[in-house]
Amino acid sequence: MEKGKIKGSAHMGCNGMFFTSEFKSGGKVKISGVGSTMKACQNMDLETAFIQKFDKMTRYSVEGHFLTLSDDSGNTMKFVAADWD
Repeated sequence: MEKGKIKGSAHMGCNGMFFTSEFKSGGKVKISGVGSTMKACQNMDLETAFIQKFDKMTRYSVEGHFLTLSDDSGNTMKFVAADWD
């Protein structure tokens, strides 16, 4: 974490992605600097849709081991902690 920003990365199945996130008070989040490697894979539909919508997320909530991101239109993305027992 640097100046309140978290630089993250993830593997999306074929490509790797990277981003910067800022979790703010009141459940607000700002995701920026989203990019990915450019491997050509057989089915890129899910990866393409994810990366196009990820930086549009503006709110977050944490419930147990789930992180839910949502945008101003009501679309959501739900994540589960990988190391949760």
